[in-house]
Amino acid sequence: MSKKKEKNEQKEIRVDDMRQVLKELMNREIAKLPDLIEQLPPDQRINMVFKLMPFVLPKVNTVNAKSGEAINMFSDWGTYD
Repeated sequence: MSKKKEKNEQKEIRVDDMRQVLKELMNREIAKLPDLIEQLPPDQRINMVFKLMPFVLPKVNTVNAKSGEAINMFSDWGTYD
């Protein structure tokens, strides 16, 4: 087989096939994460958890009071005895 023909066959790999391969790879690696994180020293484990948080928890946005809204949002909570 000529090198040119071989190169053309390599280009014919479908995008869907590549996505499936990458998806399977990611799933395997994600499944290993708990064990890998458990093996880290405590300071590195905490660092890793914080680095992974943006992928799991939604981003929190700042909320400002608008004109006419109550500024003290805890005023209707009552008091603790």
